[in-house]
Parts: sequence; C-alpha cells; structure tokens
Amino acid sequence: MAMINATELKNGAAFLYEGKPFKVLKYTLNKMGRGGAIVRVSCVNLESGDNVEHAFSSNLSFQEVNLSKQKLQYLYKDASLAYFMNPVGYEQIEIPLKILGDDVVYFREGEDVNILFWGDRPLSIDINPGDKIRVDTRTKEYIERQK
Repeated sequence: MAMINATELKNGAAFLYEGKPFKVLKYTLNKMGRGGAIVRVSCVNLESGDNVEHAFSSNLSFQEVNLSKQKLQYLYKDASLAYFMNPVGYEQIEIPLKILGDDVVYFREGEDVNILFWGDRPLSIDINPGDKIRVDTRTKEYIERQK
C-alpha cells in the first residue's frame, strides 16, 4: 500500500488512521514559527459515518486507502439497512443506514447509485455535489432528479 504524508491530506483524500478508513472533508495547515507545522483535518470515518477532527504533525505519514466506485441498483430500505443489487452478478448487498446517513432518501427504488467501496466493504453513497433534485416540502420525500 502507498503511504501519504500528512501535508498531502487534501480534501477528498482517503487514509488509514488507527486501523480505520477516513476521508478528508476539510484541510488546513498551520505553520508554527520555529517548530513544525500542524495539519488539521475534518474528516468522516468511512466505517461509522461519524465526522471527526484530527490534528497531526506535518512529518507523519499514513497508509493511503484505495477507494473504488461501483454502480449498484437501489432496491429498498428497512429500519436499519439499505439493500442494493449488483446488476452484473445479481448479488444483493446490505449496507447499514448509519453508514449511509441521510443520503439514501435522495434515491428511488430501482435507481442506479454509485457506492464507494474499500476493498469489498461498502462505505458510502457517492453523491455528485450540485445535483438538482425535487423534494416534496410537506413530507420531505424525494420525488425526482432534475435534468
């Protein structure tokens, strides 16, 4: 696996810290007079979905996490899981709603969705920022994607 220096933890970078995968949401570098620089990152734990902040010395290195996208068909959700199907092999994949967060409400049953994977572990839905959607403001229910 490739290593990534703390100063390279830019927005969108994925890295392993204390055995858990994180994805950087916000990066800042604070230079201290004579001392070394401090890297502060706001990131999301890709396993639990928790947002956390970390401060690292600029000379630390981390194992880079190779994430991949896979297009799956959204089937349905229940109280704790969302269910997807791989359209190639037709295997069903269950992802805990805690990991997906509120993003799953933006998809209709039968719609294709990009899921972010770490190896064979599903981690999150990959939503394109800026997508326009129509939502019923009375029920907050997703209606459709705008073209």
